[in-house]
Amino acid sequence: MKKRFRLRTFAGLTTLAALAATVTMILAGGAGAVAGAAFTTIGPAPFNNCFSGPGLVNCNLYTDKTDVWINGGPVANDLTDGSYYFAVTNPSGTTLLSTDSYADRLLTVSGGNISATSTTTHTQSPAGAGVIVQLAPYADTPNNGGEYKAWVCAATDGLGNATVPADGTPPPTDAVCKTDNFKVRNPSTPCDPEVDPNCQPPTPFGVVNGQKYYDVNHNGQRDPGENGIANWPIDFTDGVTPNTQLTDTNGNFTLNLPVGSYHFAEELANSPWVQTGETNVGSQTEGQASDTGGNGTTLNTDKTYDVSVSDGGVTNDLLFGNVCTVTNTGGLTLGFWSNNNGKAILQAHQAAFATAINTTYWLVKANGTRFLVSGNFTTEYNAFRTWILAATSTNASYMLSAQLITTAFDRSFGTLSNYMVQDPVTFGGYTAGQWITIDTLVTVAGNATNGFTETYPNTTSSGTNRNNAVAYQTLFNSINNNQATVTPPGADGCPTPVFP
Repeated sequence: MKKRFRLRTFAGLTTLAALAATVTMILAGGAGAVAGAAFTTIGPAPFNNCFSGPGLVNCNLYTDKTDVWINGGPVANDLTDGSYYFAVTNPSGTTLLSTDSYADRLLTVSGGNISATSTTTHTQSPAGAGVIVQLAPYADTPNNGGEYKAWVCAATDGLGNATVPADGTPPPTDAVCKTDNFKVRNPSTPCDPEVDPNCQPPTPFGVVNGQKYYDVNHNGQRDPGENGIANWPIDFTDGVTPNTQLTDTNGNFTLNLPVGSYHFAEELANSPWVQTGETNVGSQTEGQASDTGGNGTTLNTDKTYDVSVSDGGVTNDLLFGNVCTVTNTGGLTLGFWSNNNGKAILQAHQAAFATAINTTYWLVKANGTRFLVSGNFTTEYNAFRTWILAATSTNASYMLSAQLITTAFDRSFGTLSNYMVQDPVTFGGYTAGQWITIDTLVTVAGNATNGFTETYPNTTSSGTNRNNAVAYQTLFNSINNNQATVTPPGADGCPTPVFP
């Protein structure tokens, strides 16, 4: 992953001794508006030496200072069209390392790409639709780890006009910049690990890995089979600079970060999306947050993270769980299965129809005895139709039987999806409030072995068992009438998330 320039004010740069000209810059988008990002990258051969591999564009550890170039960034994060200048400093931004005139470090960005420069001292090369520019010349960093900071800045007085004094004072306080830290073997003698195996790379930046996942069971933890969510913005900051990283197609993100303390938080989407996790780092069945190499992570009660990043440290599995709830579709009522349309479908599946009633499920009549069918299809169906249309809640398990077999038929012979629903009853190894699939709900409520209707076939009398039977039948009725609150099995069944 290319590293994104980070948006921040330029107040920390105090020794711009090389600024030699006064230049007016016009920024599209208004005063101080610098959207998107810019990126450090390798240059064309022979300036394509990256310690992670020769010619690797996705680089943040460079063999030589001449190998570090800048571009406008990918389409999703490119720079706002306008005029900019660039500079190289030490990591804290207190010492200017660029050795040429400010007037030779001007850029014009158009369509998200560098389209023109003022430079006579920096090598340039076409790259795709734009231009990439070599950051050299610049002096060696005083940082012992060989770390530098690249800046791409636009200054404005709020009216679209700006001047940067030649005496080296900072730009106006409302100037904004993109910054990116990178490392080069220090000092600046060339170092090619393929030629010289003893050549030592700079210490890598710290790495933070994470995932945005679809928490289908609402438990606030990533479980096996729960997939990632693409293009979800993850915000992070070092306390000064706000940044955002979108998750990839698998819901993952990876960041290479300089030493420091960072706060991570997902952006919250509109309803019906709900944030669920992470709730309990260390107890997930897979993917718990872990740190090596000096990094440290704290999960906060508001489901955000604080991460201390060290050079060479790695943090894995910053997990952010979300899920959506919608109203189900595909339900068919008991009236459908008792009319000619339903009859035709059941006749086409006569064996499965009879097996469901006589073997798979325990269905009860008004007096609590088991309901069964026999004979040819006409005889079976007529008995079924009479039984289901006569169902009442006098014995709540009778009406429950009628509603649950309707849902079972909706699943087996109709188009009802196997959504997740919130179990209304503590029974059969499941807890009230737990999210389970509709198939599981049907099995727990009506299974012929140890299901609720088999265990409690007559719930005429008031009490807990009757209350539970009513709770089950109410949920099945909602499902059959397409009124139940459900969770689709994947994020593709949810509305597109909208972020503030």
